[in-house]
Amino acid sequence: MQLIGYADDISIVGRTKRAISDVYGELKERAKEVGLIINVDKTKAMVQNRRLGKGGTLAVEDHKIEVVRRFKYLGRVINDSDDETEEIRTSILAATKAYSSLQTIFRSK
Repeated sequence: MQLIGYADDISIVGRTKRAISDVYGELKERAKEVGLIINVDKTKAMVQNRRLGKGGTLAVEDHKIEVVRRFKYLGRVINDSDDETEEIRTSILAATKAYSSLQTIFRSK
């Protein structure tokens, strides 16, 4: 189970739907203690377990949370199969775009 947080974004990555559900419930309670509310409409879940199938929803308390196979977090692509190929391609593409956008500056005297 991983809980990844940065600013106002928190990602829960787990191996089972049950583990994600438990952590989400605890996170919601802790947030309520300090006056924060989790926006369920923007909440997504990812389960890293091939036997559970693709996509679907995760029932947590009275909410239905969409289960995704991949998401982008802080510029990094995280997927449920632990395949780094997509992450490498995304990084190369971002570097190429940045380099291309600077070509006019490099050519100027």
